Amino acid sequence: SFEKEFQKENKETWLSMNQVIEYLDKKKKYAGIFAVAVLLCIISPVPLIFLGGLSEFSWINEDGAGLIGLIILFIIIAIAVAMFIYIGNQFSEYEYLKKVPFHLERTVENFIREDRKNHKSESSIKTIIGTTLCILSVLPLFFSGLMLNDIACIMSVSLLLIIVGIGVWFLVSAEEVSEAYKVLLQEEEFNKQRKTNISKIISSFFWCTITVIYLGWSFWTGKWGITWIIWPLSAVFYGGLTSILSFFQKDENNLN
Repeated sequence: SFEKEFQKENKETWLSMNQVIEYLDKKKKYAGIFAVAVLLCIISPVPLIFLGGLSEFSWINEDGAGLIGLIILFIIIAIAVAMFIYIGNQFSEYEYLKKVPFHLERTVENFIREDRKNHKSESSIKTIIGTTLCILSVLPLFFSGLMLNDIACIMSVSLLLIIVGIGVWFLVSAEEVSEAYKVLLQEEEFNKQRKTNISKIISSFFWCTITVIYLGWSFWTGKWGITWIIWPLSAVFYGGLTSILSFFQKDENNLN
């Protein structure tokens, strides 16, 4: 396996070109799938909100709408969790890279830096698109307010979550690949002095936690027309949090 091959080389201290290419290819392959799982967590309440809104107009039984909506929600969450577990298993053999210091030959390190340089434009575009979508996600609510239509309001909240989910897909898929380069080059939170997994923990559980908070708040208060605000605020907070962590980690690297 990848880890056993690594352990054979100079007392677990060197990483070969083949191992680097294997890790990067796998990370790029599964980045979009991981982002889809995050997207599913965000849009999971959409059927419940939509069916609940229809029940207000007696288009569907209220109890039936709630039951169907919850069933769909839990199915979507279950699929997302299964995807998280599957991807986690795929990368279990690489986890030690985030915990154990290792060395790279100059040619291998240059290859990683060149590959990151080639990928930078794609990552930047995804980040720009994702951030823009999260900011613009509130626009459907403004339009629904102008229309003064309850159906439009329900549709706008659902559309908001979908837009936020798509925006977060772009952000997470870009961050997952960027993290791979940080791991291999042992930068920021993955440097030799401070091998931690903070970014992965945040990326894996932040949006699922926000979904739980959103549902709990919405069911407790019944104010679905207000609680949607948690999504654009969370997107802004997530971006700010990762930027702050990155700043302090870079500062710590400089001190070391």
